[in-house]
Amino acid sequence: MSAVRSQRRIGLAIILACIIVLVFLVQVHVERFRIAGLSMLPGIGPGDVVLVNKLAYGVRTSNGRLPGLGSIQRGDVIVMHHPAYDTVVVDHEHQTYRQLVRDHGRANVHDINYAVPMIMDGSIQNVPMGRVEYRPIADRVPMVARCIALAGDTVQIRRSFAWVNGIPEKDTLRYWVDHRISTMDD
Repeated sequence: MSAVRSQRRIGLAIILACIIVLVFLVQVHVERFRIAGLSMLPGIGPGDVVLVNKLAYGVRTSNGRLPGLGSIQRGDVIVMHHPAYDTVVVDHEHQTYRQLVRDHGRANVHDINYAVPMIMDGSIQNVPMGRVEYRPIADRVPMVARCIALAGDTVQIRRSFAWVNGIPEKDTLRYWVDHRISTMDD
Protein backbone atom coordinates (compact mmCIF):
# COMPACT_ATOMS: atom_id res chain seq x y z
CA MET A 1 0.00 0.00 0.00
CA SER A 2 2.86 2.39 0.73
CA ALA A 3 4.29 1.77 -2.77
CA VAL A 4 1.01 3.00 -4.32
CA ARG A 5 1.05 6.13 -2.12
CA SER A 6 4.67 6.73 -3.03
CA GLN A 7 3.85 6.51 -6.76
CA ARG A 8 0.90 8.91 -6.31
CA ARG A 9 3.12 11.40 -4.50
CA ILE A 10 5.71 11.17 -7.28
CA GLY A 11 2.96 11.65 -9.89
CA LEU A 12 1.54 14.67 -8.06
CA ALA A 13 5.03 16.13 -7.65
CA ILE A 14 5.64 15.76 -11.40
CA ILE A 15 2.29 17.41 -12.26
CA LEU A 16 2.98 20.25 -9.80
CA ALA A 17 6.48 20.77 -11.24
CA CYS A 18 5.01 20.90 -14.77
CA ILE A 19 2.45 23.51 -13.69
CA ILE A 20 5.15 25.63 -12.04
CA VAL A 21 7.35 25.44 -15.17
CA LEU A 22 4.37 26.31 -17.41
CA VAL A 23 3.44 29.33 -15.27
CA PHE A 24 7.07 30.48 -15.27
CA LEU A 25 7.33 30.16 -19.06
CA VAL A 26 4.09 32.07 -19.61
CA GLN A 27 5.10 34.84 -17.20
CA VAL A 28 8.71 35.23 -18.34
CA HIS A 29 8.97 33.75 -21.83
CA VAL A 30 5.73 34.45 -23.75
CA GLU A 31 3.33 37.39 -23.86
CA ARG A 32 0.12 37.69 -25.88
CA PHE A 33 -0.80 40.90 -27.75
CA ARG A 34 -3.97 41.73 -29.67
CA ILE A 35 -3.36 43.80 -32.79
CA ALA A 36 -5.34 47.05 -32.90
CA GLY A 37 -4.05 48.90 -35.96
CA LEU A 38 -3.64 48.45 -39.70
CA SER A 39 0.11 49.02 -39.96
CA MET A 40 1.02 45.34 -40.42
CA LEU A 41 -1.49 44.55 -43.18
CA PRO A 42 -1.77 42.36 -45.18
CA GLY A 43 -0.04 39.79 -42.95
CA ILE A 44 -1.32 40.80 -39.50
CA GLY A 45 -4.57 42.72 -39.09
CA PRO A 46 -6.82 44.23 -36.42
CA GLY A 47 -8.06 41.64 -33.94
CA ASP A 48 -5.24 39.16 -34.66
CA VAL A 49 -3.34 37.81 -31.67
CA VAL A 50 0.45 37.45 -31.69
CA LEU A 51 2.58 35.60 -29.16
CA VAL A 52 5.86 37.30 -28.35
CA ASN A 53 9.02 35.46 -27.29
CA LYS A 54 10.25 37.82 -24.56
CA LEU A 55 13.55 35.98 -24.17
CA ALA A 56 14.57 36.78 -27.75
CA TYR A 57 15.56 40.41 -27.07
CA GLY A 58 15.58 40.45 -23.27
CA VAL A 59 13.02 40.43 -20.48
CA ARG A 60 12.06 43.79 -18.97
CA THR A 61 12.36 43.96 -15.18
CA SER A 62 11.80 46.73 -12.65
CA ASN A 63 15.57 47.40 -12.72
CA GLY A 64 15.98 47.52 -16.50
CA ARG A 65 16.29 44.71 -19.03
CA LEU A 66 17.93 41.31 -18.82
CA PRO A 67 20.12 40.35 -21.79
CA GLY A 68 18.31 38.53 -24.59
CA LEU A 69 19.20 35.47 -26.62
CA GLY A 70 19.68 37.47 -29.83
CA SER A 71 19.50 40.89 -31.42
CA ILE A 72 16.93 42.53 -33.67
CA GLN A 73 17.45 41.81 -37.37
CA ARG A 74 15.89 43.37 -40.48
CA GLY A 75 12.47 41.89 -41.15
CA ASP A 76 11.77 40.94 -37.52
CA VAL A 77 8.29 41.71 -36.22
CA ILE A 78 8.59 43.42 -32.85
CA VAL A 79 6.16 44.59 -30.18
CA MET A 80 7.12 47.69 -28.25
CA HIS A 81 5.56 50.22 -25.94
CA HIS A 82 5.76 53.69 -27.43
CA PRO A 83 7.37 55.98 -24.84
CA ALA A 84 5.11 58.89 -25.79
CA TYR A 85 2.24 57.10 -24.06
CA ASP A 86 3.99 56.87 -20.68
CA THR A 87 2.76 60.30 -19.64
CA VAL A 88 -0.32 62.10 -20.98
CA VAL A 89 -2.06 65.42 -20.41
CA VAL A 90 -5.67 64.32 -20.08
CA ASP A 91 -7.35 67.27 -21.81
CA HIS A 92 -4.76 67.37 -24.63
CA GLU A 93 -4.42 63.72 -25.67
CA HIS A 94 -4.28 64.78 -29.34
CA GLN A 95 -0.68 65.88 -28.60
CA THR A 96 2.02 63.87 -26.88
CA TYR A 97 3.30 64.95 -23.49
CA ARG A 98 6.76 65.47 -24.96
CA GLN A 99 5.40 67.73 -27.71
CA LEU A 100 3.48 69.83 -25.17
CA VAL A 101 6.63 70.19 -23.03
CA ARG A 102 8.62 71.25 -26.12
CA ASP A 103 5.96 73.79 -27.14
CA HIS A 104 5.00 75.22 -23.73
CA GLY A 105 7.68 74.24 -21.20
CA ARG A 106 7.51 71.62 -18.45
CA ALA A 107 6.40 74.08 -15.74
CA ASN A 108 3.45 75.28 -17.83
CA VAL A 109 2.37 71.74 -18.75
CA HIS A 110 2.22 70.84 -15.04
CA ASP A 111 0.38 74.07 -14.13
CA ILE A 112 -3.38 73.33 -14.31
CA ASN A 113 -4.10 77.09 -14.54
CA TYR A 114 -1.98 77.52 -17.69
CA ALA A 115 -4.18 77.88 -20.77
CA VAL A 116 -3.29 76.92 -24.33
CA PRO A 117 -4.80 78.93 -27.20
CA MET A 118 -6.68 76.59 -29.56
CA ILE A 119 -9.03 77.09 -32.48
CA MET A 120 -12.44 75.74 -31.50
CA ASP A 121 -15.68 76.37 -33.40
CA GLY A 122 -13.92 78.83 -35.69
CA SER A 123 -12.54 81.07 -32.94
CA ILE A 124 -9.44 81.07 -30.74
CA GLN A 125 -10.15 79.95 -27.19
CA ASN A 126 -7.89 79.40 -24.21
CA VAL A 127 -8.11 75.77 -23.05
CA PRO A 128 -6.73 74.94 -19.58
CA MET A 129 -3.83 72.49 -19.61
CA GLY A 130 -5.52 69.93 -17.33
CA ARG A 131 -3.97 67.20 -15.25
CA VAL A 132 -0.92 65.12 -16.13
CA GLU A 133 -1.28 61.34 -15.78
CA TYR A 134 1.58 58.90 -15.47
CA ARG A 135 0.58 55.55 -16.92
CA PRO A 136 2.15 52.40 -15.54
CA ILE A 137 3.83 49.94 -17.90
CA ALA A 138 0.70 47.77 -18.03
CA ASP A 139 -1.39 50.65 -19.43
CA ARG A 140 0.96 51.54 -22.26
CA VAL A 141 -0.30 51.11 -25.81
CA PRO A 142 1.59 48.25 -27.49
CA MET A 143 2.84 48.90 -31.02
CA VAL A 144 3.63 46.18 -33.55
CA ALA A 145 6.19 46.99 -36.22
CA ARG A 146 8.47 45.30 -38.72
CA CYS A 147 12.13 46.27 -38.42
CA ILE A 148 13.41 47.64 -41.74
CA ALA A 149 16.62 49.28 -40.48
CA LEU A 150 19.24 48.80 -37.79
CA ALA A 151 21.41 51.15 -35.77
CA GLY A 152 23.53 53.27 -38.08
CA ASP A 153 21.18 52.93 -41.09
CA THR A 154 19.61 55.96 -42.75
CA VAL A 155 15.85 55.78 -43.37
CA GLN A 156 13.88 58.09 -45.68
CA ILE A 157 10.28 58.07 -46.89
CA ARG A 158 10.18 59.22 -50.53
CA ARG A 159 6.98 59.14 -52.55
CA SER A 160 5.39 56.39 -50.43
CA PHE A 161 8.49 54.18 -50.37
CA ALA A 162 10.83 53.57 -47.47
CA TRP A 163 14.48 53.86 -48.50
CA VAL A 164 17.17 52.33 -46.31
CA ASN A 165 20.75 53.48 -46.95
CA GLY A 166 19.69 54.84 -50.36
CA ILE A 167 18.01 51.59 -51.49
CA PRO A 168 14.19 51.36 -51.77
CA GLU A 169 12.57 48.67 -49.66
CA LYS A 170 10.46 46.74 -52.18
CA ASP A 171 7.80 45.60 -49.69
CA THR A 172 7.03 48.98 -48.13
CA LEU A 173 4.71 50.35 -50.84
CA ARG A 174 1.77 48.26 -49.68
CA TYR A 175 2.24 49.51 -46.12
CA TRP A 176 2.65 53.20 -46.92
CA VAL A 177 0.40 53.73 -49.94
CA ASP A 178 -2.75 54.34 -47.86
CA HIS A 179 -1.07 57.04 -45.75
CA ARG A 180 -0.32 60.60 -46.83
CA ILE A 181 3.24 61.35 -45.83
CA SER A 182 4.49 64.90 -46.30
CA THR A 183 8.23 65.13 -46.90
CA MET A 184 10.57 67.79 -48.16
CA ASP A 185 10.85 66.27 -51.65
CA ASP A 186 7.08 65.72 -52.26
